[in-house]
Amino acid sequence: MITNEKILQIDSMDAKQLLKELKKTPINNEYFGVHILLLNELSKFSKGKTVEKTLLEFTESEYPVLRATAFDALLKNGHKQVIHAAIKHLEDEQKVVIRCIELLGYHNKKQIVPRLIGFLKDEREWVRFYSAINLGVLLENSNKVLNVYIHQENNPVVLVGLYYGIAYQVTEDQEYIRLIDQIGQILLETEKGEYKMTIIDILADLAYPEYQNNVFTIYNEFTKKETDEKTKNYITGAIQLIKNRNS
Repeated sequence: MITNEKILQIDSMDAKQLLKELKKTPINNEYFGVHILLLNELSKFSKGKTVEKTLLEFTESEYPVLRATAFDALLKNGHKQVIHAAIKHLEDEQKVVIRCIELLGYHNKKQIVPRLIGFLKDEREWVRFYSAINLGVLLENSNKVLNVYIHQENNPVVLVGLYYGIAYQVTEDQEYIRLIDQIGQILLETEKGEYKMTIIDILADLAYPEYQNNVFTIYNEFTKKETDEKTKNYITGAIQLIKNRNS
């Protein structure tokens, strides 16, 4: 277990200190929490040559959680070798694949569009979800592809990803609001806590100033029926985030 003192200590470290701490930390289950914290902190320095090299080494770790965390830390690094590694690891386990999809989408790598379309049929729900939302960014007229899969998909969080991918390119207010309402209805009907958090985040992403009241209406309706206090608090945080962003 990581103590608060250790967290504060790591938070105050510079790149050199983080790398030194990482090097002396044993790689086993007992210390994964420390590794994840250190790798996350190194994300601030991910474009530096030594940090990049270290993070790329961790993308080849035998442990999926460390591979995924390393790619997450490299998110804003678009260097050729990072992109190459992310493309290679699209064949990896789910938690690694979704971090690679995020990274490649962040850097607008359109060459992965065929892979993402293929992933819409993948058996892993989160691979389908991240593929759908990134197709909205990378594929022009993505609605033509995503609409086909809406009629084939029955997983609620993946459906939300498909609607989000379509919403990303919508230009008409009425259609955008319709998609927000569709996602809101899925939130109201969803039982799984993990899905609820993700859908709340998706709605927050869609809540531009002219649409925030549509999202707030959904949040309020959801809060009336939700019994889990943690989820209610998450809604409160999402509302505050939207208000701060749109003010």
